[in-house]
Amino acid sequence: MLVKLKILLEYLNGVKRDDWGDAWVDGEKITDKTGLSLIEINDMTRLAWHRKLVDVGTNSALQSSKGYKFFRVQITVEGRLWLETN
Repeated sequence: MLVKLKILLEYLNGVKRDDWGDAWVDGEKITDKTGLSLIEINDMTRLAWHRKLVDVGTNSALQSSKGYKFFRVQITVEGRLWLETN
């Protein structure tokens, strides 16, 4: 499970940040770039969110139609630190 969490965080860490430091991405893009399944992405995002490794944006109308339990996600400073130490 930690391997999949690391795959998610490494991908999010590589997303280009905007002028404010944000790098939001949706679940479909994560699937395309990492090969993780929808279920794996939902599980890893939830785990990472509970550990404060990611910020999650939700929009129930948009997320329910695609199956992802979030609308967008980005890595946090804590997530970047976790990657450096694991």
